[in-house]
Amino acid sequence: MPETIEKFTDFHYCTITLDGYSSEELSQKKMLRAVFQEWRSIKAKSENFIFDRHKGWKAGTPKRRLLITSDRLSKKGKRCYGKIALINEKAPQFWSKTDNIVEEIEKEKNREFIQSSNFVIDFESGDYPICMFEYNHIGPRIPDFIWYLRQLIKLPVKVASGIKHALHTNTDIIGLEKSIRNVFRLDVQIQHSNLAALKDNDFKIISALKSISSESPFQDVQLNLNFGMVKNKNTSEYKRNIRALDLVRPMLHWFNQDEKNIDKLDSFKVRYQVDNDTEVYLLEFIDNKTTSRLNLESDSGATKDAQYTMEVMGEEFSSYLKTKKTNYQPVV
Repeated sequence: MPETIEKFTDFHYCTITLDGYSSEELSQKKMLRAVFQEWRSIKAKSENFIFDRHKGWKAGTPKRRLLITSDRLSKKGKRCYGKIALINEKAPQFWSKTDNIVEEIEKEKNREFIQSSNFVIDFESGDYPICMFEYNHIGPRIPDFIWYLRQLIKLPVKVASGIKHALHTNTDIIGLEKSIRNVFRLDVQIQHSNLAALKDNDFKIISALKSISSESPFQDVQLNLNFGMVKNKNTSEYKRNIRALDLVRPMLHWFNQDEKNIDKLDSFKVRYQVDNDTEVYLLEFIDNKTTSRLNLESDSGATKDAQYTMEVMGEEFSSYLKTKKTNYQPVV
């Protein structure tokens, strides 16, 4: 009998905030719930709400067409369970014109043309809506989802004038920017499409990444810098790598300027020391994001039905909202 290998799916968390119109007195949670409620009434007339996040970008940039394919409000509207799809370049052209796009996407023969991510939003706990979102390396991510919601509020929904998010992480990046005193290694990985959107002055290694990108046939660009760990002869302390600090500290500052910047990189690893501490630490942003790890597949490897997915996500989400802890703690 073949050995069963469980395949786990990671989920990350973020807090969503909206800017209301001056005449509105709705809470943050009620505003976002109203966005979904109003949008549902509009899309009843047409399911074709495909938005291209890369529309207007320079020629040759691959399209990033997004579509929420399901959004189910729970009883009393306390949560919204849904799925957002990224439509790839090889999808049939007629999809852009049909009103039955969701029906087409759900057909088994068309699954190869999309990558989907599950999400659930809580409208009940705390002051702001909290979102639990599936991490899909080649599919839609949290910034895609927030951008899509931003397009919805431009429609006749007219509930909010702006929307943004803040990722839940396990490390105080603001504090680290101030306290980091030594760097031994830096590893960065980014997709071509995200790299094209960055400015050369965002941080110092952008030009190096773009240079590698221009020569690389791969989807991702990687840069690995090892600065060495050399101890002082008269003490047990490591010598400070000033040049390394000059590379890393501006990157931490860039992360702190806007929470969305964290998601522009596929991977960011740094081995470092902080003030008044001889311990060497490893920061890895994929693992640094608050993460739940769930098994959404059956023993045969097939994805279980939507109801099962909702139940598993809902149970873990409830636990996190109550305890602020997840079922997964990365080992670094």
